[in-house]
Amino acid sequence: MVRPRPHRHPRPLLLPLLGLVCLLASARGAAAQDVVLLKNGSEMEGRIVEDADDALLIQVDQPLGRVALRYRDVELVNNIPAERIVQLRLQASDLVRRAAALRGLAAGGPLKRTFLSAGALESALGAQYDQRVVHDLETCRHFVLGKLGVAIESPDTQHHFLRDLHAEAAVARYDSFAKALFLSAEEAQRRSNPGEGKSPAVAPKAPGSGASPAVRTASPPGAYGSIEERARLFHEVVHSLQDQNFPVSEAEGRLPLLGDAPRAAAAFREGDALLSSLAFVAEELKVGLEDVPEPGVVFGLPPHLGRRSAASLPRYFHDASRLGAHGGLSFAEVAFTLGGWRGVNRIYKDLPRSTEQLLHPEKYFGVRDLPEEAVLPELQQGLPAGWSEVYREVLGEAELFLLLRESVPEEQARQAAAGWGGDLLVVYRQPRSEALLLLLVTSWDTEADAGEFFETWKASLGRRYVKPTDAPGCSATCYVADTIERRISVERQGRQVVVLEGCPPANAESLRSRLWSTTWSRAEPPATRPHAAEATAAVERWAAARKRANLEGLASERAPGREERGRYANATLHFAISRPDDWLVEEAKDAPGAAVRLLRSGDPLGTAVAVESGALPEAIPLPLLALRLARRTRAGDELTVDRLVWNGPLLVGGRAAYSVVFRAFAPRSRLPLRVAYTALAAGGRWYLLTSRSPESSTEPVRETVDRILESFATLDQ
Repeated sequence: MVRPRPHRHPRPLLLPLLGLVCLLASARGAAAQDVVLLKNGSEMEGRIVEDADDALLIQVDQPLGRVALRYRDVELVNNIPAERIVQLRLQASDLVRRAAALRGLAAGGPLKRTFLSAGALESALGAQYDQRVVHDLETCRHFVLGKLGVAIESPDTQHHFLRDLHAEAAVARYDSFAKALFLSAEEAQRRSNPGEGKSPAVAPKAPGSGASPAVRTASPPGAYGSIEERARLFHEVVHSLQDQNFPVSEAEGRLPLLGDAPRAAAAFREGDALLSSLAFVAEELKVGLEDVPEPGVVFGLPPHLGRRSAASLPRYFHDASRLGAHGGLSFAEVAFTLGGWRGVNRIYKDLPRSTEQLLHPEKYFGVRDLPEEAVLPELQQGLPAGWSEVYREVLGEAELFLLLRESVPEEQARQAAAGWGGDLLVVYRQPRSEALLLLLVTSWDTEADAGEFFETWKASLGRRYVKPTDAPGCSATCYVADTIERRISVERQGRQVVVLEGCPPANAESLRSRLWSTTWSRAEPPATRPHAAEATAAVERWAAARKRANLEGLASERAPGREERGRYANATLHFAISRPDDWLVEEAKDAPGAAVRLLRSGDPLGTAVAVESGALPEAIPLPLLALRLARRTRAGDELTVDRLVWNGPLLVGGRAAYSVVFRAFAPRSRLPLRVAYTALAAGGRWYLLTSRSPESSTEPVRETVDRILESFATLDQ
């Protein structure tokens, strides 16, 4: 007789389930990340629920109910080892704490973090760009920029270019729209050298891809090993703290970013994040903040310069996207000099009102120079039937400079934009013909500034339009011409300049007279203690510090060397290096650059190894030395740098060294090259070894380059 099993009370089963529910409910951060995970060879869908950083609690729905898995129970998450994601979460949390302490900003809550492969990261950021962009406005801006001289194929082409520009991130990107930090969870070496497919346990090849063990990379410490990667991640963490403490305005968050004031505010945020990142690098390297070189040296070149589509963007777009790295950083440095990090934080309560204040900090920290605001008269009656307004924007000094530079020399454009007081651009459109009419009213600090802008804009017309024909009414203060696209005119009266482009001739006089009745007003500046002198001195001080940090003007000593049995030695420069039989030695006497250069016979432009040496100006960390020397060498005209490939520690001839590797082109031949700058210090001297070879080099050539580097030896005193 088979007895029935006793009925079991469900309470013992409910207790763990209730505990799991409580755990999930109390997990930090309500937002979860949908993932695909691999367990016991089977794929399943789940969600990462924010828990303790080293827990990585993954919630999975199964037929019998919801279960929770820890990272040790899972093999892969989104094709990434779960243990690596835990490492990255721990490092990101540590950087959040460090950023909050360094900047004096409280973390407003748990930060949503999304870990993806490099390809998935670009796709996610591209999708975020599509959500933020106002497509009708973006399309209209395309035609406006084209009329102002920024030529690009089509609105769709412009959109995809800018989407690529936004989506590329080698390490991380904080998105204020999604309120999340997107991070690449792939190994640093695979991000830097796509296609090599190295296992994390296998050390990547040294620059030059040679097989010899004498030149090899050291294993990078931590999840994000290089200074560049950690600084980039820190930079994005600071953006998240900015958004939590000083939320991004609607005008700053939408795309395209229109208006001079929103552009100035966004550039200051970027400058603040860059300055914070440089302070982080200073802590890492144990040097003073003023000893850290400019961001382009620390972070390498922008990733988009290596992408064919974005690299072909007009210069206008690249420089507009780097306003924060130029004016924003300088402005933040002045705020830091005058008031420390608290002084930087105070700026968010009174953001710069214009890019003029951003580019000229004394006009903010000294006697405030606030922009003039234009109030246009009613213009519709002066237009033919059917024309309607489609676009309105304040351009500002920075935008006017970038637009003018497309048609006139850079220095002329810079001088013409200086002295800006205020402006307003209004665009009308005729639906049937899709013709555009641009109306631009501007005000300037002085009549001389207005005259300079008048002459420069007039000069730009001859480059933007095909053979404009002078019309009656031209004078020293008024230029009128007829083109295929109707009438254009530029007129100056006192401190104001009015521009019309694309106007029907029958309506030109009426519109011009109406525009001259524009009224201008200026807000009262807040009561502040003038800091004009201190601001100007701060700008000069930081510029001098940057110059020192980049080792500009540090001359290398020149002296002849001697060769014996294929080995070159220079007693004055304290180094020796081997020379293969089919290579030539070239010594630079007076010209800047390498002290000694080894050239492959018959290939003087493609393959070479150069050595430069000089006295160390101070005790300096090796990575910082390599970054500075790379910056110094890259300033020449010999190579056009495309993108940063890799940077990290090496062993060269048994000595610790640090290498920065770029993909570059020879300007004349446009031959793609792999260029490595490797720095080491010994005996109170610095040494810079520059190697380059075509990317398509055969393996014997690369091995020869490596053998030359391996043979390097210092002649220490």
